[in-house]
Amino acid sequence: MNSQKLENLLNLALDATQEEREKSSVLDTAYAEGEKRWEVIVKYNGDLSRLAGSPIQVENLIAGYAIVTLPQSLLRSFAELDEVEYIEMPKRLFFSIVQAKEASCIPPVTIREPYLSGEGVIVAVIDSGIDYTRMDFRNRDGSSRILYLWDQSLAADEAKRMTPPEGFLSGVEFTGEQINAALETEGGRVRESRKVPGCRQGRTKK
Repeated sequence: MNSQKLENLLNLALDATQEEREKSSVLDTAYAEGEKRWEVIVKYNGDLSRLAGSPIQVENLIAGYAIVTLPQSLLRSFAELDEVEYIEMPKRLFFSIVQAKEASCIPPVTIREPYLSGEGVIVAVIDSGIDYTRMDFRNRDGSSRILYLWDQSLAADEAKRMTPPEGFLSGVEFTGEQINAALETEGGRVRESRKVPGCRQGRTKK
């Protein structure tokens, strides 16, 4: 019997066979087959400490959330406790442009009037690295949308005109002009010799 306190995906996972879970990329998340135990995220009220101890482990977080590890045989009865408001599975992280846009609610504002495009808006991005050749960072004419890119993994070299942003001592800042020069193409391909050094591992400043 499905519980309304369990997310739909977790109810489905509990009803699935192990073979079905193994074929899925999401149904076996945080399930230890050998131990028949689940690690789940619990929204609760009151105090869960009275429930902690073998075979239930409770790791309190903040704002009424906890990570609970318990046997599958106890999961549905645990969900019916008064303190428990909702239980869900942790989610695997997928690196996907489409999923990231959906999670940020971008499609709803770009597929209807007034068709918001972000034109005229400057956004600062802090990341572990970008691929400046991607069309996500390009204008319709192929030029870069990036105004400045600060690559903190590179060492400054004034002789090569590779300097950090004004007021900083580390890394190298590339301008939009330098990035556009690197995007010059031959036969539709970016010239390897004109790539901005280290740019794919850089951080965007503006």
